[in-house]
Amino acid sequence: MKFAPTLISSLIFSILLASCGRSTDMSELKGSPELVQRAQEIHSEILNKLQLEFPKEKGSIWSSTTIDLKPDWMIQSPNTLWGLTASQIPENMDCNVTKPNCDFEFKRQLCNVTADCDTIGTECLPLDASVSRLGQAPRKMCLGMADSLIDRYYHVIVSSRLELDVASLQVPTGRFFTALINGLSVLSQKNPRTFVRFLFSGYDSTKLNLFNTREKILNRIVDGVRSRSPETYNRLFMNLTWFTFKGELSWNHSKIVVADGNRALVGGHNFLDEVYLINQPIFDLSMEYRGEGAAKARDFLNYIWNFIEIDLVSFPKDMGPLPTFSAIPTTRGTVNTLSVGRLGALGSNVSDYALRHLIQSAKTKVSIVQQNIYNNAVTDKFKTYVFDAIVDAAVRGLDIEIVLSNRHALVTYEAFDIKREYKETLEGVVDALVKNKRLDKKEAQQIACKRISMAPFRFSRTVKFWPSKTDRDPGVHSKFVMVDDASFYIGSHNLYPSNLQEFGNIVSDADAAAHVKAEFYDKVWRESQAGKLPCPFEP
Repeated sequence: MKFAPTLISSLIFSILLASCGRSTDMSELKGSPELVQRAQEIHSEILNKLQLEFPKEKGSIWSSTTIDLKPDWMIQSPNTLWGLTASQIPENMDCNVTKPNCDFEFKRQLCNVTADCDTIGTECLPLDASVSRLGQAPRKMCLGMADSLIDRYYHVIVSSRLELDVASLQVPTGRFFTALINGLSVLSQKNPRTFVRFLFSGYDSTKLNLFNTREKILNRIVDGVRSRSPETYNRLFMNLTWFTFKGELSWNHSKIVVADGNRALVGGHNFLDEVYLINQPIFDLSMEYRGEGAAKARDFLNYIWNFIEIDLVSFPKDMGPLPTFSAIPTTRGTVNTLSVGRLGALGSNVSDYALRHLIQSAKTKVSIVQQNIYNNAVTDKFKTYVFDAIVDAAVRGLDIEIVLSNRHALVTYEAFDIKREYKETLEGVVDALVKNKRLDKKEAQQIACKRISMAPFRFSRTVKFWPSKTDRDPGVHSKFVMVDDASFYIGSHNLYPSNLQEFGNIVSDADAAAHVKAEFYDKVWRESQAGKLPCPFEP
């Protein structure tokens, strides 16, 4: 890959990053000494396997690293609906932009106190993402459901002092795009220069990009920042590309925002207004962290950017590719993590193996919350690549709980056929028990029914359909796997097969696991059990 002009190359090394952050307690929730030891064992077991299988990819596609987790490290959206009744769920979050008390950009009611808010389930809070000028006060709005996600995205962006990576399936839309423009505007005002890389699969991965070219989208970004910061917008140096592998169905599916290799937001969220900020939003899960692990997320993107000659557009127009990002993290972390990625058609698919190993390492329990475990059809070709690991865990006597999305969730976020998926999974266990344990089929069926539980996703046991749209079930897009309540994966990698670029983290830490279990998984399983599928083998 060719480097940018000498001027740009020298600028990137002319700024020294200073100060050293301190690690803080992430939560009052603590894992037991037994789980502390279990987390260490799981980390070591997976690490040893990956070192044998992928030694050349270590440090780029995968890494054993540490991260720092603040108390609010877990990002779930929506985050206010657990256990509510239908009458408590907001039906229309958007206000009328023609009214003076409605914020035109973010479509939320302006307010001074919560009593001003007309929509149930909202609270009058400042929205930091409304700030596009240094020193400007954030506007107070009636926020609810998933609106905090806008600020989480914005906060990582504006924390950058030199290098910013934004990678996702698609270009951020609606209010997320506004937050991006406001954040870049602030960066242009506070930094002498900021280097920004945008990596997407396209403007809209479900449609042709003929009328939304790279040039058009980068121009939209530049024009947006120029309108807010006409005197400083040219302090930004940007590359943007669609990354799809010619000749094969393989494109970027990772969701990574990294500032200075020090602060990262990684997970399932694509930052699409029409998915997360609507009246019937999709549920999703991401995480924010600091330290060396954030640099490893950045290094994964470095590998993709440097892998082949990528067709890109730049600002300034003739600048060419930015130099490889290399800012050194200023925060120290203590939480053991395996950063695991996959390259799809580009090369090694480490995270496929890492997720198998995670499930294989389990000794007591496997907990899964996914959109789906089959892709397109319930056949061997499309079943999850961890199928054998799930079957083996059940045969070994583990309890396995699986929550999947619903058939009538928002389009492209729905499960394929959860009843058939459950039956096929059970039959895999039955076959293994008959073959390996020499059990008769009826006994094997009873054991399989006891070992594996599956349920469609619910955020409230009393709510099957969204009250405002009774033909739509709630949908979930999280990519979450936890074993033994000690180690878990959060990232972009679905358990169903697809040949895409992915990235996520296997966090092996008893305290972090206790936090995600109490604040996410236990809530999902508690509410979803209302729709738990009956075992098809039971009389």
